[in-house]
Amino acid sequence: MTTLMKCFKKPILLFTAILALVACNSKSPEAVGVDSFAFMSGNWLLAQEGRQYSESWTATGNRMEGSAYEVALGDTVFAEAMEIFKRDADGWVMAVRMAGEHSGNTVFFTLTTHRDGHVMFENATHDFPKRIGYTLATPGAMQAIVDGGADSEQKLEFSFVKTE
Repeated sequence: MTTLMKCFKKPILLFTAILALVACNSKSPEAVGVDSFAFMSGNWLLAQEGRQYSESWTATGNRMEGSAYEVALGDTVFAEAMEIFKRDADGWVMAVRMAGEHSGNTVFFTLTTHRDGHVMFENATHDFPKRIGYTLATPGAMQAIVDGGADSEQKLEFSFVKTE
């Protein structure tokens, strides 16, 4: 993860501004449905410094299914499968399974923040990341953040453009 962190560790002030603008538009957990994640649907790409990082999200019934991968010098150096669904005990969760990490186990993050065009999932007991968030900047641009928690300096920020 260190190489990925170095490659994409440029601060994005736009992300902070967007969070401030949408702060007053929060929904109660009962009002969140799978359509609340529709802004994430599609194929997203970040190309920077000879690397390509891609995420794809699709609504399938009452869940979102996603995949992510990074290609550097023609080789896939990172891959994960993701899923967002409602789990009775926890409400909405994001399940992340990363190839070769955590013995192939799935790590679950619980939805803690939802506003139109913004979601944040958290797992305070996970080593890194503890939070995963997505914000729609414009219809063709999405910001993603993974970090070590609210007070952590360990943070990755991604500025995706929609490709489809």
